[in-house]
Amino acid sequence: MLGHGGPRPTRWRTIAAAGLVVAGLLPELTAWAAPDDSPPTTVVEDSSVPGTDPVVPTDPASTTVPDSTVPPTTTTLETTTTTTAPTTTTVPPTTTVPTTTEPPRTTTTTVPDAPEVVDMGQRAVRCTVTKPVRYGAESKFVRCIEERLAALGYDIRPDRYFRRGTADALRLFQHRHRVFVTGLATLRTLKELRIWSGPDFSQACTVGYPVRRSEPGPRVRCLERRLARLGFDVNFPDERFDGATVRAVERYQRIKRIRVVRNVATALTLDRLSIWSGQPLRSSCRVAVAVRWGQTSPDVTCVEQRLARMGFDIAGPNGYFDHTVATAMRTYQSEKGIPADGVGNAQTLTKMGIWNGPAWVDPWVVPANSGTGRRVVYSRARQRVWAIEADGTVVKTHLVSGRLYEPYAGTYYVYSRSLYAYSAANPAIRWMYMVRFAYGPGGGRIGLHEIPNINGVPVQSESQLGQPLSGGCVRQSTPNAIWMWNWAPLGTKVVVL
Repeated sequence: MLGHGGPRPTRWRTIAAAGLVVAGLLPELTAWAAPDDSPPTTVVEDSSVPGTDPVVPTDPASTTVPDSTVPPTTTTLETTTTTTAPTTTTVPPTTTVPTTTEPPRTTTTTVPDAPEVVDMGQRAVRCTVTKPVRYGAESKFVRCIEERLAALGYDIRPDRYFRRGTADALRLFQHRHRVFVTGLATLRTLKELRIWSGPDFSQACTVGYPVRRSEPGPRVRCLERRLARLGFDVNFPDERFDGATVRAVERYQRIKRIRVVRNVATALTLDRLSIWSGQPLRSSCRVAVAVRWGQTSPDVTCVEQRLARMGFDIAGPNGYFDHTVATAMRTYQSEKGIPADGVGNAQTLTKMGIWNGPAWVDPWVVPANSGTGRRVVYSRARQRVWAIEADGTVVKTHLVSGRLYEPYAGTYYVYSRSLYAYSAANPAIRWMYMVRFAYGPGGGRIGLHEIPNINGVPVQSESQLGQPLSGGCVRQSTPNAIWMWNWAPLGTKVVVL
């Protein structure tokens, strides 16, 4: 015994006490080491002191306990283990430390300059548009368009005003989605944006005749529907051929390199739009005779098909040579340097590539063996005259109506001229600008003059010139007769072939 503190503890007791301390702290260490979301850990103590080896005393006296108040070491260890285990074997579920748990963080990344390409069907649409919208507009429809573009990642701030920023965003959207780029909120663009709630214009329709601005109706509506589906800017498919429709048609014609005819959607335009249901424009037909105003025949249909395929504005093809065909023919002839008489003659049809008759001869080429010097040449076979200067320059040529075998072939000279003339057999038959140069087999005087008339009515039409319809004289149109009267004075040479 040392002092009042009792007997000095043995080495074995010191080791046992340290083991008890470690055993008591071990469950707490295990609980702190476990993750926050791990289930409670049950710790089962071993009967031996962890971390120490049992000491076997070699001194017999050391096994005797001098103080009877201290229980045996083995009994103390058992008792301590039994009483301590309930407080250290389990960790309540609420042992998670609140400060170590944080709510999940959401990170948003925005790239304003590069709109993402997304599945547009997955984006919620909270507004719709019922009509196309143009630059300068201010309405709820503009805001709806801007909100939609902003939701898709385009750099735009919705403010109800259709300005440059809105137009630029629409152009970028149209380019990305292969819509005709206009910078306007066209019907096709609104449908691609998934905000169109107006009428459905996808119904199929066809047109059998050209569409003109002066002819409102279902054909105009069909044309506008097709243009709107292609992304062109039309006010609204409303059966009115207004300014927006005119501009859309002309723009389409320029893009497709079609002849631009103002205020008209020609047959070729409708054919390219895939809504043409009239006569086919593509045909391998050929024409062997000339066609003129007023005729109705398959040859006229063939000519109309060719004109329509070149983009001209005609009423058909319907097989009738009306004023639209004549106008188109004159325009074509003027463009090709052909005398613009509106007649589908061999020269014009050869140039068009559909002539199948006798080979066309250039009318300005003077026939061989027609003399020299300043002269008039008259071909009975071709029913045509030429006025030739002394140097060989052909100054004029035109069709006439004479007779196949009179006057006889040869060289003649102008011997008489009369401003007014009439028939001795029938004074009611009169004509003007008579230039006489030959005599017939019966002695009758033959000359160049205008088409005669009976009591003011012409005996033939100008369109019939080129055919041998005269009794011997050479008939001309009035303008050509006046020209010849002024050009061929007395003594002018006339060569008849």
